[in-house]
Amino acid sequence: MKKVAYLLLFFFSICFISGCNNALSEQDLEQLSKEITQNYTLPYMASGGVGLSLHNNDGIIEETMSFELKPGERFEKIISLGNMIDNDRKYKLMLFIDYKQTAFIVNESTVTEYDFSAKSNENVLIPFKIENLQQGFHDVFFVIAKYPDIHSLDCEYRKSTDMNHLLFLRFNILVGNSKVPDVTYTQLENSNEAVFDGILISNKQDLLKRWLTENKHGDDDLKFFIHAGNQSYGKKQNFAVITLLNWKQVEFNNNQDVIFFSLENGTQTSIPAIVSLPHQEGVYDLVTILVHNPYVPLNIYNRMIETGIRVGVDVQNSTEV
Repeated sequence: MKKVAYLLLFFFSICFISGCNNALSEQDLEQLSKEITQNYTLPYMASGGVGLSLHNNDGIIEETMSFELKPGERFEKIISLGNMIDNDRKYKLMLFIDYKQTAFIVNESTVTEYDFSAKSNENVLIPFKIENLQQGFHDVFFVIAKYPDIHSLDCEYRKSTDMNHLLFLRFNILVGNSKVPDVTYTQLENSNEAVFDGILISNKQDLLKRWLTENKHGDDDLKFFIHAGNQSYGKKQNFAVITLLNWKQVEFNNNQDVIFFSLENGTQTSIPAIVSLPHQEGVYDLVTILVHNPYVPLNIYNRMIETGIRVGVDVQNSTEV
C-alpha cells in the first residue's frame, strides 16, 4: 500500500512540475513558426507586407477579440509577426492597457519595450505574459514600431513614416466581470468644417501642414497641436489619444497622458499639447496615437488605431560655449 502511495505522490509531483514549467522551448517555437507560416501567412508580396496575429500556445490563431480571465489568472499568448518583405527589419514591441504603457513578460523578463529583428520572409514568434490584471473590462493593444532605432532628420524619411511606421494589435480582456472603468471625456471646441479623417500633428494651430522636424533646446518645452477629424466616419465617434517621446508615454495636456474626446460627423478639433524635453542632446521621436471607440467590445470594424508622422525633435544643448 505504501508503495502505491509513493508512486501516486511521484506521479502527481511530476504533473505539478510539468504544469508549472510550460514555457515554450526554442524547438517548440521553431516548429510553431513553421506551422503558422504554412497555415496563416499570406503569399509573399515583393512590394512589402507584414502579417500580425495573436495565437494560443498551440499555435492556433485567436479569432476572438475578447478574452475572459478569472481574478488572479495571467494572460498568455503568442504574437506572430510575418516579415513578408524583401529586406530585414528591426522592430520594437510595446504594450498599453487601458491607455497606459504597461510592463509585460517576454523570455521570463519583465519589460516595457521589447526589441527584436526579423529577416526577409521570416515569421517571428513572441510568447508573452500579462500579470496582475485588476478585475473588470480592459482595453489592450500592442504597438509595434518599425525601424525604432532610425533617428534621421531627412525630410523624405520623415514623410515616409506618415501612417506607415506603426503596427497595432488590439483586443479586450475581461477579468471576473465586464465593468468598464470610469472615463472623463474632455469637452473640446469643434469646427464644423472637417477636411480630413484621423489624426495630424503640427506646430501651428491653424495650419494643417505636415510637421516633419523641430529644433529645440533641452531646457525648452515642445509645444504643438494634435488635430483630429471626423470627415466621413458617418456618425459621432469617441476617441482616446496618447503621445510617446522616444517610445515612452508622456504627459501632454494639463498633466494628462491620455485624453478622451468625441467628434460629431463632419467636425474636427485641435488639442493643444506640451511635452517636456530631456536635457540630453540627440534626436527624439515624437509619436501621437489615436484610438477609436475606447472601452467597447471589439470587432473587426471598430478596433481602428491610427497614427501620423514620426516627428524628429533635434534637442540641442542650450549652453553657449
